[in-house]
Amino acid sequence: IVYYDPAFLIVDDANAPLPKAQVYITWPNGTTETLPRYTSQNGFINLTHVVAGNYGFTILWKDVVVLQTTQYVNSDGPYTLKCQVYQLTVEVLGNNMVPVYGAYVIIYAEGGVGYGLETSDAVGKATFKLPAGTYDIEAHYRADYWLTVVTTKAAKSSVSVANSRSETIILTDFPPPIWTTSGFWLLMILIAAAVLTVLLVVFRNRIALPRLRRR
Repeated sequence: IVYYDPAFLIVDDANAPLPKAQVYITWPNGTTETLPRYTSQNGFINLTHVVAGNYGFTILWKDVVVLQTTQYVNSDGPYTLKCQVYQLTVEVLGNNMVPVYGAYVIIYAEGGVGYGLETSDAVGKATFKLPAGTYDIEAHYRADYWLTVVTTKAAKSSVSVANSRSETIILTDFPPPIWTTSGFWLLMILIAAAVLTVLLVVFRNRIALPRLRRR
């Protein structure tokens, strides 16, 4: 009898590893494990000292079955199993179409169940791995803008995910009009003070100049 130590790589639709996916294995004798195994951070499941044969896999992602398949094992592999898990990339933009860094992006399934929370990166993007379905997206953002605290959010409903795709969400209230900020009015006050100072200096010089001429 030949024994193997097969490795199985669990990936999503974009061939990226799926960490912490639940995996139930059915052995060649027909026995199915009652407790799940969990993929590693690199998406792997490993078996040790097993015989050749057909192994069944039931894989769940976020409590949804995303793959049921049988893999014939006759080597150490690795064997790649692609699941029906799709990447949804959410791009968060301000009303000036500039990417927003540090926005909190939340994905909800139908019924209001939270499916993920990510923070937008330097190019305004947050990526989620999701089973096929329809989702709602919310983006929340809070920042200091010209000495004014700005809190805003935006949402999109009924976003269909059946393949890896991207979606754009725009924070229509950010950035706010600059003249509504404290920093703008502080700048105006400083400019006005500077102009007034210059005018006072010019006025005093004009008054002092005739006096000097008389002397």
